[in-house]
Amino acid sequence: MKQLLTQRYGLAGTVVAGIGIVLVAVSVLTEYDWLRIFGALAVTVGGVAIGIWFGLGPARRLPLADFARRWRLVIGVVAALALSAPVVAALVALLAGVASDAGSDAAAATIALAIVLGATMLAGVCAGLVLCIGAFRRAAAPRQPRVETETGDA
Repeated sequence: MKQLLTQRYGLAGTVVAGIGIVLVAVSVLTEYDWLRIFGALAVTVGGVAIGIWFGLGPARRLPLADFARRWRLVIGVVAALALSAPVVAALVALLAGVASDAGSDAAAATIALAIVLGATMLAGVCAGLVLCIGAFRRAAAPRQPRVETETGDA
């Protein structure tokens, strides 16, 4: 029975998580708001069961994992660019908006402060993005095998 249960964690977890999603959807579409609690609980329990199934199950070779391993640098760079693009766009819009207000009656100190803060934040985001991409490149670089010496030290 134990072996059967451990083999079915993935299926059971998926079913329980699916039921939870349905409960949350029903609670949104109806006036039964209390269903959200049980739906969220079911999604959590289903996710834990799926995690147990993957974590404690036998090792498997998944084609998606091989694909992700081969393309990890590209995936990381695209994800970093996609996640930072809205912040960069917002900060550029801030700087453009402040620059367009420069001719108005706004206090010059306020406009100068907004420009300095916006430019500093934009520079920080861009520097973080460059560091992130550099870390991805270092992590994806092929590693040299460690050679042990006679004393056993590497």
